[in-house]
Amino acid sequence: MVDQLADLPAATAAGEGALLPWTPPCEELAHGERRLAAPAQDVAAFLGEFAARSIKPHHPHYVGHQVCASVPAAALTGLAAELLNNGMAVYEMGRAATALELWIVKQTCAVLGLVPGNGFLTSGGTLATLTALLAARGRMLGAEALTRGTDAAWAVLASE
Repeated sequence: MVDQLADLPAATAAGEGALLPWTPPCEELAHGERRLAAPAQDVAAFLGEFAARSIKPHHPHYVGHQVCASVPAAALTGLAAELLNNGMAVYEMGRAATALELWIVKQTCAVLGLVPGNGFLTSGGTLATLTALLAARGRMLGAEALTRGTDAAWAVLASE
């Protein structure tokens, strides 16, 4: 499967396969339900079919709709992270990952011309926004705001 996945970006970049093998949502759902209700199959075969039915962001005609093409080295890093499973909620479980995360934060500060700092990486915009709001509240109101809350003078405005 690793070889199969490793070959995908190069083959797609060479223009192999359809950029977007389009099917209407109801047809794709019906196909998925049929395949998943069928007897178990070889994981590599399933991966091949899944890849064939997926958009190809490495394709030369891809326009970067909502996501960019993945970087193979980052995908391998993700594979390593999943296999090593360095849970960072407890230091003993993620010592190496914690050190790497702190190094990345410091390097990012340096590249952006900021003073050296500490922090952590988040997995997406929602968690990053919540973290930023909690940090701003703590900075403005102190750590005790976490337990005592805030008064009505403080608010967050957001769209629907």
